[in-house]
Amino acid sequence: MPELKNVRTEVYSTFLNSYHVRVIALVAAITIFDGYDNFIPSYVIHFTQKAWNLSLGQAGFLVSSGLIGFMIGALFNGSIADRFGRKSTLIGALIIAGLFSTATGLWAHSFETFVGFRILTGIGLGVLLPLSTAYMNELMPARVSNVAVIVATGGYTIGGTVAGLAGALLTPSHGWEILLLIGAFALPIALLCFYMLPESPLFLVGAGRHAEAARVMERLAPDREWRETRFVLDEETSRKGSVRVLLNPSNRSNTLLFWAVEVLILFDAYGLIGWIPTVMITRGETFASGFSFGALLQIMSLFGALGCGFFADRSGSRKMALATWWMIGVGSLIGLALTNTHMLNTIFVALCGFSILGPLLVLNNLIAQSVDTEVRGTAVGMALGVGRIGGIIGPVVGGWVQQATGNTEVMFLVMAVTCFLSIGAVLLIRHRKPTAAIKAVARQAEAALPS
Repeated sequence: MPELKNVRTEVYSTFLNSYHVRVIALVAAITIFDGYDNFIPSYVIHFTQKAWNLSLGQAGFLVSSGLIGFMIGALFNGSIADRFGRKSTLIGALIIAGLFSTATGLWAHSFETFVGFRILTGIGLGVLLPLSTAYMNELMPARVSNVAVIVATGGYTIGGTVAGLAGALLTPSHGWEILLLIGAFALPIALLCFYMLPESPLFLVGAGRHAEAARVMERLAPDREWRETRFVLDEETSRKGSVRVLLNPSNRSNTLLFWAVEVLILFDAYGLIGWIPTVMITRGETFASGFSFGALLQIMSLFGALGCGFFADRSGSRKMALATWWMIGVGSLIGLALTNTHMLNTIFVALCGFSILGPLLVLNNLIAQSVDTEVRGTAVGMALGVGRIGGIIGPVVGGWVQQATGNTEVMFLVMAVTCFLSIGAVLLIRHRKPTAAIKAVARQAEAALPS
């Protein structure tokens, strides 16, 4: 008679091994491409504004057109992934983004064609980060889940840094098109993922594909016996990818809080990313120094993500980790509003990257862990999609505030208020209650740990 095992608790009680590391590396490659391609338009504006006779509004739309596609992809990817699988949806999104990024470099010779291609590219890009987060949460041991997810999805920040280096080093001799053509590297990454990434065992069990789930578990936990195993999943599996599930009475308050937190914190994140270089120049920094503050923001966000993830793993509370980091962010934004020296600007901008941008990956992880498998991709995708509204309006409101007040200080104070509201919203999120089976396996795993 087959042995009955809870697939979730079996995955969460595994120990990190070389197969986990391979998955982390491949997902990191996906998110590096995602971050790289998302930041490319910032380095295209300089070359196309005069050549295409663009107004400042049109030049800005070269960037935000990709965010429109990103929002579409993020909103709808979860429903597709929850129905048809994480692996196939990730690979499909990579191919879409890679093909349209390459097409932009080859054939976007006008404002209209560039915008059209970027919207289509953004649809693919919008899938990658939220789905990578949901996917990693269904494969990693519970002991290292936060750090593992952050290492994998932190490739987004590395990709943004690579985009800046490529813009500075390659465009003078090869033109802006080379930045888009590099996007073709998404295609060999997709091929590697096809052959080397597993499907989520939680998804496979939910789809009734137990033999395939057992083969994946043989790689995740080779020290256990899986041949005669029949898996169970301690949740409903008949409502895959349903937004209605996210808005039913038991999930509605959490779902609305997820959306609110994403809108508020992405308002700050994209406001900082969009305005820090220009604002620093306005505050008296040199041109080179002003643009270096943008790179500093990105680099420090990776350290902030790792630190927040480590704190969350050790404290056992993602909510407290997020609240602690964002409180540092509130203080840093107030510091930028009240002071203006090169040293203090450097310190506070670094802290903003560390404490405001960094925890975004932990926030995605919190969302993924707070819902059932059948709607996990949908929940993360919807939250990032709705949150992108904050990302779109953040830079716009920042510009309005500067124009209305004639200074930059009030803008930072507005961001401090929204960051503080994010803390209140995240602390109201309810914990997902573990089942008795999960508690039992967790106790067994804890007892098996060396003293």
